[in-house]
Amino acid sequence: MYLNVLILNIFHPGRFLPRSDTLYLDAKGQEVESANDRGGWDDDRPWYITLFDPFNIQGLTQDYKERRAAKMHAAEGTKKV
Repeated sequence: MYLNVLILNIFHPGRFLPRSDTLYLDAKGQEVESANDRGGWDDDRPWYITLFDPFNIQGLTQDYKERRAAKMHAAEGTKKV
């Protein structure tokens, strides 16, 4: 383990990374500069909801309930009487 740390300190992989944090590789392998300087995902929830529910569990459960209700509604429409 010590040898691995020593090797990574001598041959640091950061020299292969771009200096700017707005550069990334697209699907074709070309360097592209990001237009979004904010980074991450947009979260339109109020800050206090984000504070108490950072992983958006409420949103996940509501989405699950809506999908389940849609499946139930679709299944009722396809039943033969």
